[in-house]
Amino acid sequence: MNDLFADYTPAEIAVLSDGFTRARDLMRDYLEEIRHDQLAGVPRTRRTRSR
Repeated sequence: MNDLFADYTPAEIAVLSDGFTRARDLMRDYLEEIRHDQLAGVPRTRRTRSR
């Protein structure tokens, strides 16, 4: 892992980390929504989410 991030400054690593954290949170929320819909018996249709 050190070799992977060796060319980045601490500030750049912080930005990357923040981006991955935000993406993880969005994915977790979306998966939670899917699970909730499945438990409620809501049929899954192809849809897009807009924020």
